[in-house]
Amino acid sequence: MFPKSIKTMRQLGMFYEAHNNTFKAQELYLEILEGTPEDSATMKRLISLYKNNDMVSDAIAMLNKYL
Repeated sequence: MFPKSIKTMRQLGMFYEAHNNTFKAQELYLEILEGTPEDSATMKRLISLYKNNDMVSDAIAMLNKYL
């Protein structure tokens, strides 16, 4: 429907998270950030995903990048 809509892609990532498909969500968030690194909402989703899945070092690295 909206293949290049960042908001739609982010919502798809949240769908993956809700269905415990962490890898697909992470892959999608990283793809979004590759094209739009200034997208703070996606960055926050990725940090949250890392934190909620005990990927602490990845969460810290992303937080340092975000701040």
